[in-house]
Amino acid sequence: MTSTRSRRGRDAQAGPGRAVPGRDRGGGGGPGPGMAMFRSLVASAQQRQPPGGPAGGDSGLEAQYSCPICLEVYHRPVAIGSCGHTFCGECLQPCLQVPSPLCPLCRLPFDPKKVDKAAHVEKQLSSYKAPCRGCSKKVPQPP
Repeated sequence: MTSTRSRRGRDAQAGPGRAVPGRDRGGGGGPGPGMAMFRSLVASAQQRQPPGGPAGGDSGLEAQYSCPICLEVYHRPVAIGSCGHTFCGECLQPCLQVPSPLCPLCRLPFDPKKVDKAAHVEKQLSSYKAPCRGCSKKVPQPP
């Protein structure tokens, strides 16, 4: 009975409407909290790629031009023709090795022959200076 009280105490401490880590509030056979977190991350990543982008400073620019796989500024960016999502060329390579590739972001099937160099992104990044990881200097992006 002690374990029941401690569990109830933890639930009560979390308060109404708050999730307790490791517990599914849905009750039943639905997807667990891990799937909800995954969907939240995907939605967040999709919102980070607006066509016009944020107008505020380097951090907004860096967020707009970050690969959703490695979370770094794009390196040799490529775009999937069917959905338009952009990734580093190297990051997308594992997806191209399977018979029926899916976009890592939206999971739509795509034709590997219709993955092209994202020239528009490279052009915009050519004038962008990224923060150096070792110091606070801004350095040009490599081609």
